[in-house]
Amino acid sequence: MVAKEKRRVVWSVAVGVLLAFATEGIVRGLEWNATSRLRATVADCKKPDPKDPVGKGHWEPVCEPDDLRGMKIEEPHYTRTVTDDELIADGGVTAQIIRADQKVAAYRADRWQYSGMVLALSFLPLIWYFLLDRIREISAAVLGRDRP
Repeated sequence: MVAKEKRRVVWSVAVGVLLAFATEGIVRGLEWNATSRLRATVADCKKPDPKDPVGKGHWEPVCEPDDLRGMKIEEPHYTRTVTDDELIADGGVTAQIIRADQKVAAYRADRWQYSGMVLALSFLPLIWYFLLDRIREISAAVLGRDRP
């Protein structure tokens, strides 16, 4: 590789590593935000009903995300289903908890993928210049001249 190409490769990889760390931080922030929303929704779910202060005749909604993980909701990005009666019965709190829990899980699962893609993109110039160098060697060998 020519010195100019080496500098570009080093610069690209360095910027890629920094962007990968930045992407990781952004996704962690989004995960933290989704987790705090999940906690707030669970806290709202656990509050007593002001219409029924004694609690007579009403069922307790399921508020823990661990207990709701088996339920499913249909949304464009998620393939999950729950009966309408279950979602309407508690005013939609169960659906909100399930959606918030799905967002947290999605951010946790995809965190490394986003950073990995950014890092992989930063290595493209390295691969490009490596291939150009090999092509120069092959063309020099075919033409019978020394590689500069």
